[in-house]
Amino acid sequence: MKIRRAVWIGAFALVFLQNTQGGDFTNLDFELAKIPATPVGQWGDLQVDPALAFPGWTVGDFWTYSLYNNLTLGAPMAGLMGPDFPNGPMFPPLQGNYSVLLAFLAGPPPPTLSQTGLVPADTTSITFLAQEGRRDAILLVNDANIPLYPISNGRLAGDISAFAGTVATITFTTPGISRHPAFLYLDDVQFASSPFPALVCHPGMGQVTISWATNLNGYTLESSDSPTAASWIGITNTSVIIASRFNVTVDSGTQQKFFRLHLQRAVPEMIDIIQGWL
Repeated sequence: MKIRRAVWIGAFALVFLQNTQGGDFTNLDFELAKIPATPVGQWGDLQVDPALAFPGWTVGDFWTYSLYNNLTLGAPMAGLMGPDFPNGPMFPPLQGNYSVLLAFLAGPPPPTLSQTGLVPADTTSITFLAQEGRRDAILLVNDANIPLYPISNGRLAGDISAFAGTVATITFTTPGISRHPAFLYLDDVQFASSPFPALVCHPGMGQVTISWATNLNGYTLESSDSPTAASWIGITNTSVIIASRFNVTVDSGTQQKFFRLHLQRAVPEMIDIIQGWL
């Protein structure tokens, strides 16, 4: 199921993505690889030094090597893909010259890619590119599991405002034995200082979860079949608070649906904050 999003700004200026990459985190776009490029159309190496493939990052303790432009036959892997394509595995980079593939096909533990650094003091969220169909992403910050939501331009985002201004370890991994195979193809990790998206959609099997920040008190979630509908239907499904966000799960159905948050003021005026559709 594909998710598309449209944004209408009412009383709020909402710009949710800007690159404030800084502190002592390095190589968040994975462009600092120090290994020879694979010849075009060929497979790369099965064993490369992780320190050369991912400068600044640490591959999980279980692995003493990484892959470069290659795949395993079943073992978990942390691989670097790029820059000359098409290469053997047929993984073009998501941006720039290099992207990262974390894959868990069977035991032992799933692969991890970690880095410790100072989270910029004005950070509200972390975002990264993740390829459609290879978004089995788990993000840990100091071992806390951060819920992730699709935003725009092929990115996932999570609220890490609680860690702003602190030294923290961020870890990317995939689900363990409860779900395999699992693939995460990612790139271009960024810290964002502008507000986390007001309303985001998280798809599931036959359902979709709509979430928004808990500091938006007094707003109600509504839906319609058209963004210009004269009337909208209030969503009465129970909301659950996860990571400082309200989460409401609804059936996705087969018809296009639009969602919005509304605030009822003292005068009969409704303020649109954001709208999205499936």
